[in-house]
Amino acid sequence: MYPGDPTHTEELIEVIKEGKPLTEDIVKQMVDKHVESTKGDDEGVRYYMGETDIQSRVIYKYGENNQKTADRDAKNNKLSSGFHKLLVDQKTGYLAGKPITIGSKSDDAKLLEKVTEMLSDEFEDVIPELIKNVSNKGREWLHPYIDADGLFDYIRIPKEEVIPIYDRSKQKNLLHAIRVYSVDDKTSKSSFGISSK
Repeated sequence: MYPGDPTHTEELIEVIKEGKPLTEDIVKQMVDKHVESTKGDDEGVRYYMGETDIQSRVIYKYGENNQKTADRDAKNNKLSSGFHKLLVDQKTGYLAGKPITIGSKSDDAKLLEKVTEMLSDEFEDVIPELIKNVSNKGREWLHPYIDADGLFDYIRIPKEEVIPIYDRSKQKNLLHAIRVYSVDDKTSKSSFGISSK
């Protein structure tokens, strides 16, 4: 919290004074703000796939009365360089090119074996994909959880689906996360879940 910022209690008092319902409206505002803020996040993914802005460049000409109009007859021979993909693949190869090794200060062999077994070989495929998406979008999430059978598992969640809620410290400690995703169900268009540390 910064000096001069209202405390959370003061913010809640203002909300109550305005007569707003608390939880539903706040979460809806957060979801709407998140959806709006992630609209331009596909630029890195587009560049990675070779769909650069230079290909959609419009050439203009000035016609009668100095009016600016698009010149449909002008040549627009531009090539995408693919340099972004090269850099992302280089970073991914540098960070995850060799198999991941896990160690500990205590060198507990049984614990290391158990952790390696829990992560499985699939983890070697998840990490490069995670690095690639972080490089293209700026953020990606790896969510560990315990499945219905009581086993450790993890899932990669795209940036567009997670709304992080941090505390107000400079370290940006993650307090909660809201996951917003589409559901292919006729009764519901979207859903969300709130999880805590």
